[in-house]
Amino acid sequence: MLWIWDIMGKRGFHELLKEAYFYGADGILAVGDGTRPDGLDGIDEWVSSVLAVTRRVPVVILVNTEGKTVRGVFKKAVAAKAKAYNAPYFYTSTRTRANVERAFQTLAEAITASRPQQSYHDRTN
Repeated sequence: MLWIWDIMGKRGFHELLKEAYFYGADGILAVGDGTRPDGLDGIDEWVSSVLAVTRRVPVVILVNTEGKTVRGVFKKAVAAKAKAYNAPYFYTSTRTRANVERAFQTLAEAITASRPQQSYHDRTN
């Protein structure tokens, strides 16, 4: 089962909620806006906040483009940000849903791979 909390854009609640929402998180889906030059601003702050209250968890970066062309300079910034977190990244569109399912699947697989393996006996008790 996956529980997904969408709080990335809720800056006003950031300090108030970070302990409650971030504690126990198994992964981060960090979303940037590929339609604006400052569209990656805030990702570092959010990812750092989550990692401050969790163990090292997988990160996947999404850049929502709404089907618009992304400039080369911005693409380099996205690649650099992803490299800093050792994270895969996807250009997505909420309008067409391009790569959205693939990004969630990638995060789910990374979370599963990062969890310690349990025996059948451990899961049934």
